[in-house]
Amino acid sequence: MFQRLWQRKKAGALWLWARLQREVEHKIGLIGVLFVLNWFTIFWQNLHYYQNQQLVVLAVDFFFVLGGTALYVALLGLLPVKAVGRGLLFMSFFLSALLGGLECFALWNYQAQIGAGIITAVMQTNPQEAGEFFARYVGIFGVVLSIGFFVLCVGIWHYMQALRWKYPSGHWRSRLLLALLLSGVVAGGALFQHYHNFIVNNDLDIPVVRVGLSLDTAMNNMRSYEEIITQAATEPELTRNDSSVPYVVFIVGESTNRRRLHLYGYPLENTPSVPPRSYP
Repeated sequence: MFQRLWQRKKAGALWLWARLQREVEHKIGLIGVLFVLNWFTIFWQNLHYYQNQQLVVLAVDFFFVLGGTALYVALLGLLPVKAVGRGLLFMSFFLSALLGGLECFALWNYQAQIGAGIITAVMQTNPQEAGEFFARYVGIFGVVLSIGFFVLCVGIWHYMQALRWKYPSGHWRSRLLLALLLSGVVAGGALFQHYHNFIVNNDLDIPVVRVGLSLDTAMNNMRSYEEIITQAATEPELTRNDSSVPYVVFIVGESTNRRRLHLYGYPLENTPSVPPRSYP
């Protein structure tokens, strides 16, 4: 009886593994595109901030994201309702392509990834500012480039999908898939145990996770700002003023750098063109 039960469980596990392997092989193109779209910003950030000092972290994260992507796509393919699985896969592809394109735009123009600061600026803008920004930084060329980026992702997806994965043999493909999934699990454990500070600082998050966390941070910052405005609405009572200075100008430029100021050559006239005089 126990032997028969064991045989049934073994046969069920082998059947499930065969289905999992078939889903991975049939959707290898989608897995490849999703992996690249969700890993290239991690690759950029690692090399940009840490140069060659954290290559081990980059390699560990490579296996974690690749194994996780393969498992995610395969499990969605095993859903009983095929329409639901296909819809979720398409949404995953569309969201990854959208965020990947936006990340490329932010890296090209600001040398930074999408964070709470960029999201806050977008949420607090108005139609006129948005139109001016679009005309200056995007334009027709940017629209064509965005369409081309999306078409390229779809083309790579379908090209890899059309390949016939005959080599290595099915037995070796099964072993490779098992090694990939196991390496992803080991890499995930290593990231959590030894590189927890990277995760806390959002240095290893895939775009959709980082943007979601940044959106939550931006919303909290905006709520805090509104509370500060409410608390500061009451006029303070000035009890003493011994200063002889008639006016005080307070300029906040937390995210400003000299490459975005007109007096240092930036084309937009946002500051006086004559450098200010220095005082001892």
